[in-house]
Amino acid sequence: MKLSILERITLQGLVPAEGNYITYGLIKQVRTELSFTEKEIKDCKIIQIGERITWDEKKDTPKEIKIPETIETMIVLALEKIEKEEKLNDNNISLYEKFIVNKKEKV
Repeated sequence: MKLSILERITLQGLVPAEGNYITYGLIKQVRTELSFTEKEIKDCKIIQIGERITWDEKKDTPKEIKIPETIETMIVLALEKIEKEEKLNDNNISLYEKFIVNKKEKV
């Protein structure tokens, strides 16, 4: 799945930091793929000041990220909860569309 910088940052908050013995390896793998390489940091001018992260949006090229089915299920559950609580916003709406709306349309 191709994800922008904002989607990758937002997804880091949705993918659990912990898991059981079976899922922890998958969680670690996805969190590593979502993180930024040194080249991306330099090319996109990604900087963090306090809790705020900024980047050059013109240089934001979506990156292909492999998300195992087990982790995708966790993400879908988290996004469904956000939607149910009416907390969808500019940061997470594109993820909701990619993981839930687009998946339903393909079924």
